Amino acid sequence: MVAVQVATRGRGAADCAERHVAEVVKRAWSSAWSSAPTSSNYAQTSATAALQGRGSVKLYTYYRSQASFRVRIALNLKGLAHDDTFLHLEKGDQFAAEYKALNPQMVVPTLIDGDVKLFQSLAILEYLDEKYPEPPLLPADAAARAWVRGLALIT
Repeated sequence: MVAVQVATRGRGAADCAERHVAEVVKRAWSSAWSSAPTSSNYAQTSATAALQGRGSVKLYTYYRSQASFRVRIALNLKGLAHDDTFLHLEKGDQFAAEYKALNPQMVVPTLIDGDVKLFQSLAILEYLDEKYPEPPLLPADAAARAWVRGLALIT
C-alpha cells in the first residue's frame, strides 16, 4: 500500500488558485455530464446557446489530447455549443492536406469561431474567456490567476 501525502506550502494566492481550479473542474465535469447533448436535448442546447448570443464553434480535437481536453472543458463550462471533429492522431489524420490547409502546425486543438481560427490550447482558452467572460475560467485575484497560468504551463 502506498501512502500519499499532500503538503500545503503557505496560504494566499496558491490556496486561492487551488480552490478556484477545484471549483472550475467541478463545474466543468457537472456541466459536461448534465448538458451533454442527447438526441432529445441537442436542439434545445443549441437554441439556448444561440439565444444567449453564443453561436456554435467548431473544434478539431483528439480524445486523448490533454490540450484538446482542456478546451472541451472550457467550452462545456461556458455552455458553448460546439461541433467536434475528432482526428485520429495515431493514424496521422493531422497530416491530411485538408487539415494542413486549416492548421499549418498540424496539431490539435483547432478552434473555429466564425472567421476566427485558433490553435494552441492556452491561446484558445484566453480567447474564450475574453469573448465569453461568464463564467470566468480564472480567479479574480491577480496572484491566483498567475498561479493557475503557471500550472497550465506544466507539461
